[in-house]
Amino acid sequence: AGTVRVKMFELLNIEKGLDMLNGIGSVRLGMHRGDLSRPIGDKLSSIRKFMEDKDFRESNEKLDKIDREYCLKDDKGVPVSDMNGYIFSAENRIKRDEAVEKLKEKEKELFGERQKRIDEYNALLRDDCEIDLPMIPMSLMEAIEKDYIDRKLDSPFKTEVFDLLSRVIDRNA
Repeated sequence: AGTVRVKMFELLNIEKGLDMLNGIGSVRLGMHRGDLSRPIGDKLSSIRKFMEDKDFRESNEKLDKIDREYCLKDDKGVPVSDMNGYIFSAENRIKRDEAVEKLKEKEKELFGERQKRIDEYNALLRDDCEIDLPMIPMSLMEAIEKDYIDRKLDSPFKTEVFDLLSRVIDRNA
């Protein structure tokens, strides 16, 4: 195994990038992806639990309800979203923001606690962590690169995934 030092937010991005490789390539690639994903998931479990408290979920549900009310919807009434969340018209963005401000004013304590959790979470994301990952054969790294190119995969996390993988390559295998 190779010990790698990364920031927690990088580890989250690497996990997302590895998830994109799910179902791509050979069985051998899938096994190694799983071998890499397990320790990453274990390391991230503590940070995920941090945001799972009842009050945080409640505040998120209230915000989501407002977002769903004001976001764009398709012809079937289904909210339209992209990688960044719901999409709003300029006019509805203003209405949504006003509704959120009213909610935050009405429930100051709940949203004050929510903001504290977010600040603590963001501080955790900036922390360094060390993680032991299995070494992967050089030939597998080449196969991963080929799959990314052949399938024209484009991931905002691609650079971080390849950077991590380059740190745990067994050049003799």
